[in-house]
Amino acid sequence: MGRYKRLHSLFTQFGRSAYPGGFFRFSETEKTLYLSFDDGPTPEVTSWVLDLLAFYKIKASFFLIGKNVLSYPVLVERIQAEGHAVGGHSMQHENGWNTADTKYIQSILESTELLKTPLYRPPYGRIRRSQYKALKERGLQCVFWDCLSYDFDTNLESQYCFETTIQNAKPGSIVVFHDSLKAESRLKHCLPLLLDTWVEEGYSFSTIPYSPSTIM
Repeated sequence: MGRYKRLHSLFTQFGRSAYPGGFFRFSETEKTLYLSFDDGPTPEVTSWVLDLLAFYKIKASFFLIGKNVLSYPVLVERIQAEGHAVGGHSMQHENGWNTADTKYIQSILESTELLKTPLYRPPYGRIRRSQYKALKERGLQCVFWDCLSYDFDTNLESQYCFETTIQNAKPGSIVVFHDSLKAESRLKHCLPLLLDTWVEEGYSFSTIPYSPSTIM
């Protein structure tokens, strides 16, 4: 787990210099966590996540793939109706490092326009500086993270994902989970345990905060 903690630290340090203005974490002075879920909506998983968040009265942020938004509009409506924030996650989960700038920028723009949101997260966290700059100039806010649950990694045990996330999440952390079929078994093991632990430790939870002034 020490290796993953070092990776988190390096990602945040490098990212802040490479992508000025990107969100990696928020103030450490308040005991608040910013939970986020990538790659949905997925009916079998997102509905379960929403039920669990409702039980704990927790609001989170969902970064949705455009093709899934088009396939499951009712689920998107539920996410928003229950007070969660939404952001774009490209149309087809494109990797910015391997995608031409014009195509990638258009994919992110389409995914945010579908949701009428200025928030987006680059799939895999991989985005060229040229892509980032172009999207920022169009008024979009990039949301990275400083705590990754690794629930998507099929080589990891569920308990390891839990322990890694507990160790790396701190006040102000943006924590990433995945409401996808690939992550389902690990997510369903660790998320209830994490929420129980964080609630007992006195954490509060918030959606990703943004306003025109913080974006530009």
